[in-house]
Amino acid sequence: MCYKGKCLHCIEVETGSLIWAIFNVILTGLACLICIGVFIYINVMVKDVHFEESMDGYTVLAVGVSNLILMVVLAFSAIEFMFTMFLLVGVIKKHVGYVKAYFVYGVVKIIIGSLSLIGVFINISDYPALFAIVLFYVFHCLVLLMVRNTYLKFDEGSIIQQYMHKPLV
Repeated sequence: MCYKGKCLHCIEVETGSLIWAIFNVILTGLACLICIGVFIYINVMVKDVHFEESMDGYTVLAVGVSNLILMVVLAFSAIEFMFTMFLLVGVIKKHVGYVKAYFVYGVVKIIIGSLSLIGVFINISDYPALFAIVLFYVFHCLVLLMVRNTYLKFDEGSIIQQYMHKPLV
């Protein structure tokens, strides 16, 4: 995917990382907004339906579980949004630390996802969408390779700048 500073043999790795960062910021931002909207919608609809009478135990449990799930998804989306913003700012300002932070986050995410996939492989007959998830992880590994090459390119530039001396006069 990324060879000799080029991504897909046609664009620079920084440009590919920038495109990925913009795309991912849009997607994770929309995911956060959708989670907040669904959270508000569910709670307003439950209050509207049960305005006059009290809610039974099953309704309270269902609303509580759905709120918990939405908050967990919102938390993970917000974390992804934050690290993607690190990547976006790092690529724009050519800041090595921000790009490296996204890379480390991506590696940790891949490791945790791989460990959970091992659990899914044990019960493979119960999970029909396994192929799509494995394809997603392979794609994410390729994106991380592109981000790594961007990080190495920025790091190489900072090392060269470190040894360049300014003239005294």
